[in-house]
Amino acid sequence: MKAATAFQGVKPSIVKEARSATLDLYRSLLKAAAQFPESHQRYFLRETVRERFRFHRHETSRPRVLRCLQEGSKALEIMWDAKSNAVYMERIDALATAKAGPLKHVVGKLRRIPDLNKRASAALDIRSSSSRKRDPNARMAAPEHLCKLARITQPAPYQPPSQPTKTPKFTKRKPYMVSIRTHDANGIPFIRVRGWRQPVQTSMMIKTRVKKLQQWMDKIHELQDLRRMIRSERIFYTSLGIHEDFKEYEYHMTEAERYYSQLRSRIQGNGNDDHATLREE
Repeated sequence: MKAATAFQGVKPSIVKEARSATLDLYRSLLKAAAQFPESHQRYFLRETVRERFRFHRHETSRPRVLRCLQEGSKALEIMWDAKSNAVYMERIDALATAKAGPLKHVVGKLRRIPDLNKRASAALDIRSSSSRKRDPNARMAAPEHLCKLARITQPAPYQPPSQPTKTPKFTKRKPYMVSIRTHDANGIPFIRVRGWRQPVQTSMMIKTRVKKLQQWMDKIHELQDLRRMIRSERIFYTSLGIHEDFKEYEYHMTEAERYYSQLRSRIQGNGNDDHATLREE
């Protein structure tokens, strides 16, 4: 069982006990919210419980976790006592009907939006800004009675929130940051700016070129070794009086060696990247 962030490094028995107590409190709060007679009361309590637990899901402070559990236990007692306590019931009904509390603030903000289409779009998620930042995918739409209070006649279709795009950081060039001509490990010249970090694309391009050139060099050395071996075999057969024709073998190896040498000189001859040449074998 994976421990929560606030309980990492704690005994497994304590982690299991805290997890069990949290889930029991969550189920008890939802069960108590379902006992209320009015639909708007049930909706307000149910969505508030879910939103608060979702908001503190990744809490990293143990004192804050303990304080949240204590507040949840106190809220559970109030919800169970509301059946026999008129003051509690009146307070909960005022919160659910937007006469007080956060829903009243939401209705006031929605009414201040002059464009009806934007007002309907804003009613698709009435959570606080901190809740939307913590969990942008989840949403809490305004119920029907809140839409009437906010004078929203037609609900807007849901559109997923746009993900913010990070603008690339622009570094102002210093006086010493001038263009210089340098060479890589293969002696190939290229231009870079003194003091700037080399881009990843340039590093990978140079790495690919060095790797391919090394492969061609290995092929050339291998072919040269084979040619020397064939030449030794021909001298050995000649000393024995055996005339064996090795010209065809030497011809193909010479052509292959000339081919890889041309590829190598084509890359080393200029500083530009020839991607078609690098893909050749």
